Amino acid sequence: MNKIRYNLVRKKLLLSCVVLIAGLVLAVNALWSYFLSPTSNKAERSVFVISQGESLSSIAQRLEKNGFIRNSLVFKLYLRLHNQEKNIQSGDFKLIRSFSMEELVGELTHGVLDKWVRIVEGLRKEEIAIILEKELGISQKDFLSLAQEGYMFPDTYLLPVDASALDIVDILKDNFDAKFDSQLENQIPQSGLTKDQIVTLASIVEREARDNEQREIIAGILLKRLAEGMPLETDATVQYALGYDAKNNTWWRKNITREDLESDSPYNTRKFAGLPPGPICNPGLSAIKAVLNPKSTPYWFYAHDDQGKAYYGVTLEEHNQNVANYLR
Repeated sequence: MNKIRYNLVRKKLLLSCVVLIAGLVLAVNALWSYFLSPTSNKAERSVFVISQGESLSSIAQRLEKNGFIRNSLVFKLYLRLHNQEKNIQSGDFKLIRSFSMEELVGELTHGVLDKWVRIVEGLRKEEIAIILEKELGISQKDFLSLAQEGYMFPDTYLLPVDASALDIVDILKDNFDAKFDSQLENQIPQSGLTKDQIVTLASIVEREARDNEQREIIAGILLKRLAEGMPLETDATVQYALGYDAKNNTWWRKNITREDLESDSPYNTRKFAGLPPGPICNPGLSAIKAVLNPKSTPYWFYAHDDQGKAYYGVTLEEHNQNVANYLR
């Protein structure tokens, strides 16, 4: 009798456990479904921008704060369960609060309207064309036919994914015009150069210098040499003239030969005095400002070691000694 009663109690306990577990499963499932459901039934679209390099936690918190998701932790857990943590894109999105979690994640991984594209200082337009083709599918040929060397301002841009080559060129040039503001324009007359000449010299300074201090000193040296009718003798202009180095997959050949230095290209400032015909890259604001505000020094020569450290010389003899001491 006791054994029968024990079995009945055991069955009741087991049944209670099953019912409890089933209830918990249903409750968790209902709660999970709630957190994955849309936060609103309104179909109005709102712009949501994800910055380049923004952390997933920051994105999740902002999505919750702006009412696109119910809970940031659930959002991150959903991404992990669906292996989408690394697939969230940076850029500009038009989201609606009636998106389910699945629809929202689909938008954030595939529905970008604008994309962050970084263009660093000192690239020639061919290098920018490669970046734009990779990031936005812009034809290199189309971009190069429109881009003006020196005026494709280096910056981090939020660019429309459906932009044309002309759209991109206009955006980059407009940014140049905005950065080369009236304060800089007012400094042009005292420089003794035209605006185009300033940009050309700034492009050389951008490639020749490694930091702001070097930019100001090197700009001062090149301006003195220019005023005296001396060749600028910069390697960067020779590199530009040489073009693409297929062997080393670079537009800036590192090893320049004596034969290269004898090139008849007008960009060869080792051979010809004065400025080259135009810019050799697209300089940043610091290089432009260095040309307009050069540092006055007694130096006429400079050279860099393998680490980018600059060594300056007042005389040719001092310069040759620097080359012998630090570049060989």
